[in-house]
Amino acid sequence: MPAAAGSRFLPRLFFFLAIIVFLSLPSSPSSPYEYLLVVIFMAYRISGRGARMAAAAAPPVEAPASSSRADEVVVVVAGRYHLVRKIGSGSFGDIYLAYNINREGLEEVAVKIEKKKARYPQLVFENKVYTALQGGIGIPRIHSFGQEGDYNFLVMDLLGSSLEELFNTCSRRFSMKTVLMLADQMIARVEYIHSKNFIHRDIKPDNFLMGGGRHSSRLYLIDFGLAKKYRDPRMGQHISYRENKNLTGTARYASINAHVGIEQSRRDDMESLGYLLMYFVRGGLPWQGLKAAGKKQKYEKIAEKKMTTPFEVLCKGYPPEFAYYFNYCRGLRFEETPDYMYLRKLFLVLFRSLGHQYDYNFDWNKFEYKAVAPSSTAHQQSAPPNVPYGGRLKINPHFGMDSETFLKFGEAMLKYITEYTDNIRERRVLPTVSPGYLRPLIPSSPPDEGEPWQNIMADIERVIMPGVTHWNSPHFHAYYPTANSYPALVADMLSSAIGCVGFTWIASPSCTELEIVMMDWLGKMVHLPDKFLTVESRGVGGGMIQGTASEANLLTLLTARTRMVKYCKNNRKPGYDETTILGRLVAYASDQAHSSVERAGLLAGVKMNLIKTDDILEMRGDALKFAIRRDKAKGLIPFYVVATLGSTNTCAFDKLSEIGEVCAEEGVWLHVDAAYAGSAFICEEFRHLMNGVEFADSFNFNPHKWLLVNFDCSALWIANSKEIVDSFNVDPPCLRHASNGLIQDFRHREIPFGRRFRSLKLWFVMRIYGLKGLQEHIRGQTKLAHEFEKLVEKDARFELVAPVVMGLVCFRMKDKTNEENGKFLNAINGRGKIHLVSSHLHGKYIIRFAVCSTATASKDVAFAWKEIADVADQLGV
Repeated sequence: MPAAAGSRFLPRLFFFLAIIVFLSLPSSPSSPYEYLLVVIFMAYRISGRGARMAAAAAPPVEAPASSSRADEVVVVVAGRYHLVRKIGSGSFGDIYLAYNINREGLEEVAVKIEKKKARYPQLVFENKVYTALQGGIGIPRIHSFGQEGDYNFLVMDLLGSSLEELFNTCSRRFSMKTVLMLADQMIARVEYIHSKNFIHRDIKPDNFLMGGGRHSSRLYLIDFGLAKKYRDPRMGQHISYRENKNLTGTARYASINAHVGIEQSRRDDMESLGYLLMYFVRGGLPWQGLKAAGKKQKYEKIAEKKMTTPFEVLCKGYPPEFAYYFNYCRGLRFEETPDYMYLRKLFLVLFRSLGHQYDYNFDWNKFEYKAVAPSSTAHQQSAPPNVPYGGRLKINPHFGMDSETFLKFGEAMLKYITEYTDNIRERRVLPTVSPGYLRPLIPSSPPDEGEPWQNIMADIERVIMPGVTHWNSPHFHAYYPTANSYPALVADMLSSAIGCVGFTWIASPSCTELEIVMMDWLGKMVHLPDKFLTVESRGVGGGMIQGTASEANLLTLLTARTRMVKYCKNNRKPGYDETTILGRLVAYASDQAHSSVERAGLLAGVKMNLIKTDDILEMRGDALKFAIRRDKAKGLIPFYVVATLGSTNTCAFDKLSEIGEVCAEEGVWLHVDAAYAGSAFICEEFRHLMNGVEFADSFNFNPHKWLLVNFDCSALWIANSKEIVDSFNVDPPCLRHASNGLIQDFRHREIPFGRRFRSLKLWFVMRIYGLKGLQEHIRGQTKLAHEFEKLVEKDARFELVAPVVMGLVCFRMKDKTNEENGKFLNAINGRGKIHLVSSHLHGKYIIRFAVCSTATASKDVAFAWKEIADVADQLGV
């Protein structure tokens, strides 16, 4: 056989053999073998002369509508997306179903293409808009963009049917329930694109698509070819008011201002959305079907009909909320920001008043799901196997979820959490909701019957996320960090699954014993004295996990109070009864101590004396000694001192060695509160700040602040555990066990009886990262704080107000009043791009910048400073 003939024969033989194998395989709707055949088709097409035969067997890839016969037909884009068939076309290009053959399971995507030499190319601009909107709920994810041959291409998520298609499926009429559920999502989508400085300018049912699979109840907004930036994101400058503009968008849904040639702004998108709602409610709009000689004349007739149809007439026979919506939108000024939450509440309150349940059962759910012929912009994706499209899952009426469903729910949630953390940088840090926003979003009573988990997943974004302040965003610089990491999240899942309540050893031996070991590990990492470690102290001392440092402050204060009361009863003159002693007790902390210290005094019913710090915000030994001796002269009984290492205001450090000597001399309990800074003591260069810790009776810091362990996990060590047991020991018979006294029972060492298996988080994190990994994290975030410090120093308009020791920088506008600095901070937070908080220091208003997120990088520090500098420029500082 000639070589040329062999090169033609072998691919054909391979092709027919593959067909035979394929036909012999079991068939199922979700079978991967269907995808295998697609790969065979594509491979055979690429083989040269076999292309003609494969083209006849496989669904054809049509040439774009704008191409000629001489144009090269695009089959593969970006080297991995194989176009299968055209699923839509529009004025600016065509849309194809495609497979990504580099992904397991042949991932389906939508590919939008246009000729590079098109008269009005749109894809380059549209890609820029999509890129700016990435991470938003209801915005398709962009996979790739580029050029292939004579074409531009844009690869994005494959979505479900458009609202126009679903409207036709439902005989061109939606129920009030469906319209109101859609209105809530529509307003949220438009609000999001407005928050990113764009207006859509073509709000219509074809541009709203339902998602596919687990997102089948989520509404997506697409097609940004006509979008426009209405505001300069850097300066915040709104576009200028102009007239004599041509109509942009679809005339049926265009605003009246757009018809008369006025530049569009946010108000016009909202008005168009109102027409869309009435279209669904009424089944049509009064200006549909008008006849005219040409397009211009038809647009004029539509405009005339709109302007002569009062909103009360348009909405007649329907709830007045629709007319309220239009009147509000038409009353907006050109540059005014719509009150999106007011508009959402308008329809949500109506929804509840009509007795509906927000269950995502849309009108089209009653139809058996089948592929609908796509419109110009629709992407299609099948529903997940064995789940009716948009329907309710079959659930166990007693337990709500079996193991198989749990696996699906868990997989969906893990994917959601991963996407959330990966894209958190794109979310607005501070929510824009008003107090009370949530109640109208959920039913007033619990459901009588269980709901499918997909409804819950959808409600996370609809109900919860609008009201979340994103603490783990790299743009969050308020308070102190609340550490998070994937190992800690996984450990928390396991802890919840085990579900033990570890009040005694026998209640779950591993819960108690792992905590003992982990607290010894952690104590060694920060180089605590042996008296705090269980093994090294032979069980006299030891550590335990609390919920917060506030609990640790209260717990140790109560323990110190019990110790002093017993001491006074045994060693003071007669007449010192317990009531008299309690009335004379006095505790001490610096004026920079956390407010929970003062509150602990209130809860314990003892006086708390705040000691004034020096110029560098330290509480010194001589100041403490003076206060103690003065109070003793008054007949008071000093019993407890809190030394702060890393204060909330400025990360200041009390002089622990001096304070410790005073406490030892006076017989006073010394508690060290290192809630934030304690994590840094795993690094040798910071350890000098805890010199004097050998004097302490108790020591506390929060791994959940800076050590990659998520909330809640506060580590507390006691030098003499018997003192805390004596203070809290209540031993009912039901909690006693055969090993009583042989090992710790943590119920004797804390305020609550029950406790979760929190030590799993420490175990997972310390093993995954190791000491070196955790040290690298601490040093990296400290380095970022010093980067910000240098930016402050370089700008003559600002001044630092405290030394930068770890991950906190305190600054303010130089030569400005407290009121001016307050307005400055409000302006920064009002933009929503970063979040800072304030404090007061020696009567001065200061601004705190904390490095909080594990994702924070140098670019985020630079971004934050740019925001700060931009606001200063706008205010003319």
